Amino acid sequence: KAQNDPMAMMNKQMLFIFPLTTFIFARSMPAALSLYWVVTTLFSIGQQLYINLNIKKEMEMAEDEIEELDEKIGKPAEEVIEEAIEKPKKQDFMTKMMNKKLDKAEKKTGVDITIRKKK
Repeated sequence: KAQNDPMAMMNKQMLFIFPLTTFIFARSMPAALSLYWVVTTLFSIGQQLYINLNIKKEMEMAEDEIEELDEKIGKPAEEVIEEAIEKPKKQDFMTKMMNKKLDKAEKKTGVDITIRKKK
């Protein structure tokens, strides 16, 4: 990521500012509330670590499956997907006719005609 990414800088600031403000508020609150904040924060950290580990394992498994697929196909699956996306979609007869009738000025302005078909 870029060094000047404002969102990354804000996240880094919040990483340090929020615990500090929580500590300041906790000093003036009853002990039970502070204990609740600490316990829920620790639970949330553990939960996030567990989720991140599962996501990492799933990503590794998906990469292995992609490699197996690449071997079966004989070329990278990414190329197959890109080729499928790049293929021009078939247009029906009416759409072709309407596109031909649009003059260049309308096409430049981005006017798009949709054709409704009866069911």
